[in-house]
Amino acid sequence: MAVIAVNFILPLSIMLYCYYNVSVTMKRYKASNGLDSINMDWTDQMDVTKMSIVMIVMFLVAWSPYSIVCLWASFGDPKRIPAAMAIIAPLFAKSSTFYNPCIYVIANK
Repeated sequence: MAVIAVNFILPLSIMLYCYYNVSVTMKRYKASNGLDSINMDWTDQMDVTKMSIVMIVMFLVAWSPYSIVCLWASFGDPKRIPAAMAIIAPLFAKSSTFYNPCIYVIANK
């Protein structure tokens, strides 16, 4: 259960908190900057929001299978976990180190 808390719930909570604060800061900046560059600020805010949502969704997609396998091993019968799932889930979770930078590069072009 500690694995789920440390590897899934804690990072997800931090991501939600940080991306929410970035979005709020962008909105506050837009409001304080006046009407001069309202279109550019709105586009920037939308881009940051989209990137934040993609990052959170991809985190959930990558780490949810691993979390399910860990919960299954903790509370169920670990012998009934399919071998392919036991191998692929951790590899898929750790693939997030590859696609996170890719998302940042694509979002900031």
